[in-house]
Parts: sequence; C-alpha cells; structure tokens
Amino acid sequence: MVFVISIYDDFSTSDVLTWIRSKGETIIRINNYEDIAYMFKCLGEELTNAQSDLMKSVTGVWFRRCPHFVPYPLNNRLDENATANLLYYYKSEHKSLYDYLNSLLSTKRWLNNDETSAPSKIRQLDMAKSFDIMTPEYKIVGNKKSMKSFWEKCNRRSVVKPIQDAHHIPTSKGTFLQFTYLLKESDFNDLPDVFFPCMMQKALDKNIEIRSFFIDGNFFSMGIISTVDKQTCVDFRRYNDIHPNRRIPFQLPKEIEQKLIRLMDSLHLNCGSFDLILDNHGDYYFLEVNPVGQFGMVSYPCNYYLEREIANYLTQQQ
Repeated sequence: MVFVISIYDDFSTSDVLTWIRSKGETIIRINNYEDIAYMFKCLGEELTNAQSDLMKSVTGVWFRRCPHFVPYPLNNRLDENATANLLYYYKSEHKSLYDYLNSLLSTKRWLNNDETSAPSKIRQLDMAKSFDIMTPEYKIVGNKKSMKSFWEKCNRRSVVKPIQDAHHIPTSKGTFLQFTYLLKESDFNDLPDVFFPCMMQKALDKNIEIRSFFIDGNFFSMGIISTVDKQTCVDFRRYNDIHPNRRIPFQLPKEIEQKLIRLMDSLHLNCGSFDLILDNHGDYYFLEVNPVGQFGMVSYPCNYYLEREIANYLTQQQ
C-alpha cells in the first residue's frame, strides 16, 4: 500500500498513481484535511496499530503537495468573530490529525516530507556556495538607491525575481503572472524610493537553461534552448506557444551531480526539481531546487517516464 499526500487537481500525482495501480498496489490518496478526518473515522483502529495488516502493508509515503484546508460550513447565525474563531479551531484540530498521521507513518519509506518541502531559496544559494557550486551574485533590496547601486555593479545587467516562489494571482480582469524580469534604466523612473523587498541577481551570459529532476541519487536532466527567442531568453516560462523552445535530454557532469547530491543531503531531501544555467563560458550555475516542482515538463519531452520512477521507489519493499 502507498500513502500519497497531495491536492485534488495535481495531474502529475494522478499520472504516478496510474503506474502504482499497474503494479497491483493499493493507494490511499489524501487531498485535504477532510480526507484525513474521514480516514481516521474509517481506519482509526488499523492506523494506530503498528502491527495491523494495513500498517505492515505500507511500502511508501509520497509527500507531493501540502493538503488543502476545506472550510467547514458553519451556522450563518454566528457573528463574524465567532465564525473566525470556530474556523481556526476546526483547522487546528484537522492539522493535529495531519501531524499525528505523519508521526504514525514516520518509520515508512518517504519521498520528501512536509517539514522540508519549502526550503528557503536564499538559504539554498548560501548553502550551494559552501559546496563549491556556482550561483549568480544576488542582493535583497527594498529601496531604489540599493537597487540602482546593485544594477550598476552588475554592469547594468541584473534581473528581479521573487524572494521565494512565483505565484499566479487571479483577478476579475485576468491572472497576473510573475516572471524573472531584466531591469531597464527606464524602470527606475516608476519606482518609489522605498518598496517591498525583492531579490536581484546578476544576469548571466546564458547558453541554455537546465531542468533536472532528482530522485534517490539519480538525475534526469533536460536542456531548454530558450536564448534564441526574445520572448523566452530571460525566462523560458514566457512560453512561445507558436514556436516552442526545443527541449532535449541532457547529461550534467558527474562533478556537478555529486555537488548537488551533497546539497540535497544537507537540505534533507531525496527528491526535487533543479533549476540550473549553463553559461557561454561552460560554467554551471545553480538557481534553486524545488521539492514539489513540476516534473512532467521534463518527463514527457525526454521520454524519462519519471512517473514510473516515482512509482517504483514508492512500491519497493523495505
């Protein structure tokens, strides 16, 4: 049996589950806190008994995504303050069940976990340096003076990006997307003197972008030929749907892979999606690793069948 912790609309999770079922394995998939409460209602005796057939049959646990909290429909006669407090209580109780489930499964074979699922991107960059992994020079700035100073230090070639994760922000007029942005001198005219902090990085002389999926000591890498297209040259996620970037299987040098493995060990991760850049001088730069990043974008173009790799890992007998 395999436990899968995810969200209901993550299609990559569903693809992996198809492979797991093809091996004849049973699956318990958790998409939200309500699922956990329901599971304790139905399987409480078996879950809390380490010697039960159910617990003995668990071969692996996959933490894919943090499950959603679904607000409980409360009595609309309650005032706003009471409603807020009851929702907080309800969420707290469900979170306690979720934490308890994690502790019950702690001795099983895990692919990532909740505690290490969102490592700080700034900390990653600092740790990478300690393993002799090249990273772009960066600075956290919150005012125009510091931003312009760093921009000039980088020979007027620097990018701006979120400090942690990019988000899609839906509005009534459409969805706002966040990309890596190459600063122009005219941008400073529209900036206030002080603003919310952001990350600046020195723009690299990029040859290709690399996405590398890592699982249990193995790398599955893809090169993205994004620099020949003005639309994608700074950030390939500005997809050109008419003329898509070429994506090809890629082999990282063993020396680079070994350094990245040491970084993953320090982050207590056994799975994740790396963002790397190979510049025009032949140097490899680390940007980040995302433990819950998308892997279908690497799996399908390169015929890596990563969904099968994950299924094999989760169904191995300990």
